[in-house]
Amino acid sequence: EEGEAADTTFRLISRAGVSGLLISQPMISNRLVRFTQLKGELDLNISPSQLEVDSSSYALINGLKVNPYLNVTPSKPFKVKLEVHKRHFPAQQLFDALPAGLFSNLEGMVVEGNLSYDLSFSLDMGKPDSLVFDSDLRGEKFRIKKYGSTPLTLINGSFMHTVYEYGRPVRTFLVGEGNPGYIPLNQISPFLQSAIMTSEDGAFYYHGGFLPDAFRDAMITNIKEKRFARGGSTISMQLVKNVFLSRNKTVTRKLEEALIVWLIERQRLSSKARMYEVYLNIIEMAPMMYGVQEGAHFYFAKDASRLNLSESILLASLVPHPKWFKYSFNADGSPKEWLNDYYHLMVTKMVSKGFITETDALGVTTDFKITGPALKFLSPNDTIAADSLKKEIFNPNLTLDK
Repeated sequence: EEGEAADTTFRLISRAGVSGLLISQPMISNRLVRFTQLKGELDLNISPSQLEVDSSSYALINGLKVNPYLNVTPSKPFKVKLEVHKRHFPAQQLFDALPAGLFSNLEGMVVEGNLSYDLSFSLDMGKPDSLVFDSDLRGEKFRIKKYGSTPLTLINGSFMHTVYEYGRPVRTFLVGEGNPGYIPLNQISPFLQSAIMTSEDGAFYYHGGFLPDAFRDAMITNIKEKRFARGGSTISMQLVKNVFLSRNKTVTRKLEEALIVWLIERQRLSSKARMYEVYLNIIEMAPMMYGVQEGAHFYFAKDASRLNLSESILLASLVPHPKWFKYSFNADGSPKEWLNDYYHLMVTKMVSKGFITETDALGVTTDFKITGPALKFLSPNDTIAADSLKKEIFNPNLTLDK
C-alpha cells in the first residue's frame, strides 16, 4: 500500500475569474493597475515527486489566451520545465491585453498583423550547465499604426533625458546637438567605441536586440555563484532601460523593456549607429557624470575624440560599475596592477573581432596615469571594496558575441 501511495497522482481542476480588478502595489507598478478581464483554468497533476500544470490549462488576460505547461520537481535537486507556445494570433491582442497602468510606454498602441511566440525553459539545479532557455517573438506582416503614450522614435532626435536613482530624479540634460557636452558618433575615438562594445555587447551591430545564449549563460553563472554576478543585457536593452524605463524597478519592467527593444529593433525604428551614439552619450561614467565626453574630461582632461587605445580600455572597464571608479586606481592615478589581466583579455578579444590590429595591440599599456578631476577623489583604497570590484570586472559581458 505504501508503494501504491507513493505512485499516486491526483488530478485537480480549478477555475477562477474576475473582472475590473484593480491592484495598488509599488513592487508591481507606481500606478494603479487595472485588469478588465482575468480568468483561467488550472489542470494540475500532483504526485509526491512532482507537480505538473497540463497544457490544457489556460490564462485569459484582457482577451489574450495563453496555454502554459509547467513541470516542477520540488525534491533535491530541484527541477523545473516551462513551455509556452502561441502561434499566429492577431498582434493587437497582445497590446490590448497589457493591463492599464503596467506598461505605460505602450498604452494605446495600435498595430496590425500577426504574432507568434515560443518559450522553452528548463533547469536542473543538479546540472545548471544543462539549462535551456529559448524565447522567440516573431511578427508576420506586423506594423505599428499608432504609437502609445511614448513615441518609440524618441531617440532619433534631441530629447531631454532624466537620470533616476532609487526612483528619484538626480539629473536632467539634453541629449542632442543643443548640448555642448554631446558628441556625435563619428567624433568619438574608434578605440573607445570598439572597447566599450567589446566589453558590453560585441555583436551589437549584428543581432536583433537579444542574445538568448548570453542570457542563458548569465543565468547559469548566477545560479552557480548564488548571486546576481552577471547580466545578459545587450546595448539595445541597456539603452531602452535608461531612456524609457529608468524610473522605478518593478517585477514587470523587464517585460516592457523586452517588448520595446523588440519593437525598435525589428521595426527598425532607429539605426544601430544612432542607438549606439545615444547610448555612449548617456551612460554613467562616474557619479553624476554621464556620457563618454564627460568621462574623457573627468579622467583624462581631454575630448573623447582624442582617447588612445589604452585609455579607451580603461574607460570600458569602468562602465559596469562607474560609482566604484576610485577602486580601479592607485592614489597617484595609475591603474591597479590587476587591470593588466583585464587589458590582456580585452586586447585579445578586440583583435579576434577585427576591432584593432596586432600592431595596435602592441602599443597597449597600463603604464599611464589619469590627469583629470577624478584624481582628487583618489585615496588609499578600501582593500575589500577593491577586491570586490576586481571580481566584478572579471565577469564582464565579453561573451555577448555569440
